Amino acid sequence: MDDLVRRRLAALKDTREIIADPTALYSGAKINDSTLVPGDNARLGETHFETWLTLPAAQIPKAA
Repeated sequence: MDDLVRRRLAALKDTREIIADPTALYSGAKINDSTLVPGDNARLGETHFETWLTLPAAQIPKAA
């Protein structure tokens, strides 16, 4: 995930350094490889990171 954040910040010309911390909490919770993926009954769509990366924040669809 840190690489995605680096790429997004670079696209925004944001020069902050990203430091990966495998023990960091995500919104106060410990995560693993399956925490941030959809469950069995998820409705899936298709969004490519490269497409999302080029969109201004106002154009990124909000979740229903």
